[in-house]
Amino acid sequence: MLRPRLLVAALLAAALAYSLRGVWQRVVRMLTPGSVCTDADASPVRVGLLGAAKIAPFGLLHPASRLPCAVRVVAVGARDAARAAALAKQWGIQKHGTYSTVLGLEEVEAVYLPLLNGLHYEWAAAALRAGKHVLVEKPIASNAAEARSLARLAKSRSLVLAEAYHWRFHPIASRLKEVMRSGELGQPTSLEVTAGLPSPDALFSAGRSALRLQRPEGPPPAKMDVSLGGGNFMGQGCYTVSVARYLFGEPLRLLNASAVEDVDGSRADLGTSATLLFPKGVTAVLRSSALSIGFNVHLTASRGSLSLTNYLFPHIYHALSVHPDSAPARTERVYGDGAPTFELQLAAFAAAVRGRSRFPITPADSVENMRWIDAIYDATGLGKRPSRDRYARQQLHRLSGDAVYSHLAEEEAAGQLASGEAALLAVGRLLCGEGAAAARPVRLLAAIADASFAEAPAPPCPTGRRNLLQLMLHHGFMSEAEMLAQCRACVEAHAQDAKANKVNVSGSDEAQLEKARKILLEEISPELEPLGMKVAQKKLQGVLYYGVVNLRDDEAGVGSSLGKPQREFFHMLVAAIKASEGKAVDATDAQNVRLDLKGGKMSMDETEDCLEQLSAGGWLAKTEEGHYSLGIRSELQELYPIQRAAAPAADVSG
Repeated sequence: MLRPRLLVAALLAAALAYSLRGVWQRVVRMLTPGSVCTDADASPVRVGLLGAAKIAPFGLLHPASRLPCAVRVVAVGARDAARAAALAKQWGIQKHGTYSTVLGLEEVEAVYLPLLNGLHYEWAAAALRAGKHVLVEKPIASNAAEARSLARLAKSRSLVLAEAYHWRFHPIASRLKEVMRSGELGQPTSLEVTAGLPSPDALFSAGRSALRLQRPEGPPPAKMDVSLGGGNFMGQGCYTVSVARYLFGEPLRLLNASAVEDVDGSRADLGTSATLLFPKGVTAVLRSSALSIGFNVHLTASRGSLSLTNYLFPHIYHALSVHPDSAPARTERVYGDGAPTFELQLAAFAAAVRGRSRFPITPADSVENMRWIDAIYDATGLGKRPSRDRYARQQLHRLSGDAVYSHLAEEEAAGQLASGEAALLAVGRLLCGEGAAAARPVRLLAAIADASFAEAPAPPCPTGRRNLLQLMLHHGFMSEAEMLAQCRACVEAHAQDAKANKVNVSGSDEAQLEKARKILLEEISPELEPLGMKVAQKKLQGVLYYGVVNLRDDEAGVGSSLGKPQREFFHMLVAAIKASEGKAVDATDAQNVRLDLKGGKMSMDETEDCLEQLSAGGWLAKTEEGHYSLGIRSELQELYPIQRAAAPAADVSG
C-alpha cells in the first residue's frame, strides 16, 4: 500500500520541482555574487548604506555584488554602531559608524537610504546637503511637502534624487504598458491594483481587534507609528498609486477613499481602498491591506482585459494574462536575462550618477505620487502623515514652562530625541539660556531648527546657511545693509575661523549679498517648507528685508477668511493669553473676550467656530484640557515685530 503512495508523492514532488525550476534558478542568481570587475576603465559609484534595515541586502548589497563595475559599497552606517560593524564585517565593507559618519566620508559619492518612512526626509536632506546623490526607499518622504523640499534641494545641488520603486525597472512593466496601449484590447475603462503582504504586527493588531483586546502599553510598532510615517498605505499602498500613474498619467481627481484604522485614534491604517478618476473616464480602484497577499493588476477595456500577477517581484515569478475578445487568450512572461528588479534599479541609479542616462522616476514624479497619497489619507479621515519634527512640536504644545524642559530632558536621557528635538535643546540653551523662562521661545525654535544646530556655534557669518538662520532667530527680519554689516564684522572678528571653515568672506559687497540671498531663498527656504514656513522678502519704505514667515499668503495678518470682528477677537485673545500667568486661558475666558469687542458682535457659536478655525490654522494651540495658548504661527509673528507693521504697500515675494 505504501509504494503507490510514495510513488505518487515522488511524482508530484518532481512535477512541482520541474515547474518551479525557473523560480529557484532566478532566486539563486539574485543571491549569488557576480564576477570581479576586470574593466580597468570602470568607475564604480562609491555608495554608503544608511541603515541596517532588512531590505538593505536586497536593495543594495546583493545587487552591488553583481554589479562590481558599476557600484561599490564603501561604508555602512546605523544607529547601533555594533550593528553597523557586524554588517560591515559580514559583507566585507571597510568603513562603518553612524549615519553622520558615513555622510562625512569624502569617498562616499552616493547613499542608499532604507530607513523608516518618517526618517527619509531628515537623512535624505542631510545627504544632499553633504553633496551625496541619494537612492531612497519608497515612499520618498512622509508627505508631499517634504518630497517637494527634497526635490528642490537636489535640484539646487545638481544631485540625483531617486525614489526606489523597483518594480518599474523589470521588462514586464514596460510590456504591460505596451499591451495596454497597442489597441488590441480597445479603450481602457477600469483598473484595479492590489497590494498585500501580511506582517506580524498587522496580524497581532487584527487579532486584538477581533478579540476586543487593548494594545499593550508603550509606543506602537514602528511601521504603525504615525509620527514615523507609519500606516499600511504608506508601506504597501504607495505601490498601487505608482502603478496607476505609470499606466495612465496624472489622475483628474480622487473619487472616494476609506480605511480600517489600526487602533481608534492611532491614525495608522491596516488597510485602505481608494478610487481615482483618470482622463477618458478611466477609474482606478486601489486596495492595500496588511491582511491579504498579492500584488496584482487587472485592467478592463472595451474589447478585452488583462491581468498581471505579482508586479512587485516579477523577477521571481509573474504572469501577464491577456484576454482579447477577438482572439484566444494568452499568457506572457518576460524575464530577460533574469536580473532582479533591485539590480536593474541600482544599475539605473549608477548610470544616472555618472550622467549616462536619466533615472526614470524623477523627483517631480515622486512629489506627485506623494501628493495623491496625502489626498487619499486626508479623504479617509486619518490625515496625511505629519513631518516628524512638526509632530513632535505639536506634542510639545501641550506642555508649558518647566514641563517642556523636564519632558525633553527625560527624552534626551533615554536617547529618544528626534534630530529636531535635539536641535531644540541645543538652540534653546544657546540662545535663551536654561530654565523655565527659556521654555516658551524654545517651543518656537523647534519649528525652524535643523540638526546642524546641535553642533558648536560657528562665527555669525551670513555666508553660512546655519548662521543666517541663527541671525534671524536673534534679530528677526534683516535688511541687506544689516547682512552686509554682519559680513564685515565676520571678516574683522573671525578672519582665522572663517578661513579655517572655508567661509567665503572675500569679494565685493554685492557678491557677499548675492551669496547670502541665494542661500536664503534657494537652500534655507525649501528646507523650511515642510514646517509650513519660508524665507520671504519684504519691502518696507523702500528697504528690502529678509526673514522667516508663515507659508501662507497672509504672513502679516491672522487670515483673510476672517471678518473684522473675528480679527479683533483674535488680537484681543492674544493679548489676554500673553497677560495670563500661565500664558494660556481656559475656554470660558476665551469666550468672554468677545464681550469687549468694539468693531462688531459675535455669538457664542460664532466664537466657538472662530476658535476652532484659529486652532486648525496654527494661530492658537488647544490643550487636552481645553485651554488656549499661542499657536506656532502666532509665536512666529511675536518673534518678528516687523511683520505686524501696518504697511499697505508691503511687497511679499519669494
